[in-house]
Amino acid sequence: MWAFAYERARAYYLEHGNLTVSSQYVTDDGFKLGAWISNQRTKYKNSKLEDSRISMLEDIGMCWSLNTEKWMIGYEHARTYFKKYGHLRVLKSYETDDGYQLGIWLYAQKQAWKTKKLDPERTKRLESIGIDWSLDSGSTNKTVSKTFVDSYVS
Repeated sequence: MWAFAYERARAYYLEHGNLTVSSQYVTDDGFKLGAWISNQRTKYKNSKLEDSRISMLEDIGMCWSLNTEKWMIGYEHARTYFKKYGHLRVLKSYETDDGYQLGIWLYAQKQAWKTKKLDPERTKRLESIGIDWSLDSGSTNKTVSKTFVDSYVS
């Protein structure tokens, strides 16, 4: 069963370049991939996942931390936007077609970079897709609290 599920995860990774799925994600053929990935994280956290399986999952982009996963969701939205438009200059109020608050997420990354709280690896990833570290993200009627910004960075 594990090998079958792993192959589903691997196929998803090959198609999307990541394993960034919600815990409710179901493949087209009805496999509950999101639940399976969540279960692997739980086993990893509780030291109940074999080293060979850990390595296999890491080879296909598994993020063990939900904070990392949350960041990767924002990064994937930014990467998709960049591929489509060739830049990441969006207003703070910008939301993607699926409702993701990309403008707020990018603003949070810029704030973290400015205050030297953004992980160097994340900085490199964002620079590879053309982020402009200028904090001028245009006007918005949304108030952005420090706690809200922090939730998009950690």
